[in-house]
Amino acid sequence: MSANSHDEVLKRLENGEIDAAEAGRLLAEAEQPPAAARPADGPDMDQFRRNWQPNFLGSVVALLISGRVLGMTRRQHGLLGGLVRLVIWPVALLAGLAALISYAGRNSPWAHIRIEDHTGTHIRLDVPVPLGWVSRLLNAVRPWVDGDVAERIDLAVETLEALQDEIVHGSQPLTIDVNDEGDRVQVYFG
Repeated sequence: MSANSHDEVLKRLENGEIDAAEAGRLLAEAEQPPAAARPADGPDMDQFRRNWQPNFLGSVVALLISGRVLGMTRRQHGLLGGLVRLVIWPVALLAGLAALISYAGRNSPWAHIRIEDHTGTHIRLDVPVPLGWVSRLLNAVRPWVDGDVAERIDLAVETLEALQDEIVHGSQPLTIDVNDEGDRVQVYFG
């Protein structure tokens, strides 16, 4: 919002031209970015943060089922038991990783990646970027380092926290758009 429009609304309120509710509405409108500023084909980044629960629940169910199967085959010493465990362990590990990533996505910025090549192939990928977890990991490492490395860790943590706040609460997603000879890559962070 520009300072002029903010001051103008407050002046109108002070002069009694508008009431407090109208001033609040006008200030909120002025805070909103113009419709033309939003990319027309850009994703709704808030939607990704709202939809972390189905992914998390699905991952937890897969983890529980694979854990149950591993428990049932624990006492089987034959070839079949070994093959089942060989297949189920990676499934359990992937389900656990997916549950962690989904849980991290509840408050994290998301990366929405669109790839289109000149042959017509379209790929879309939506993943959370757990900047908060990275900053917590750096804070956990911080007590074991000193000097210049410690200062760099402190700077990195400050930058990550500011970046997360700006990306998650900013009015526009950070957008990278590369178009080269019919191949296009779009990355949205928000």
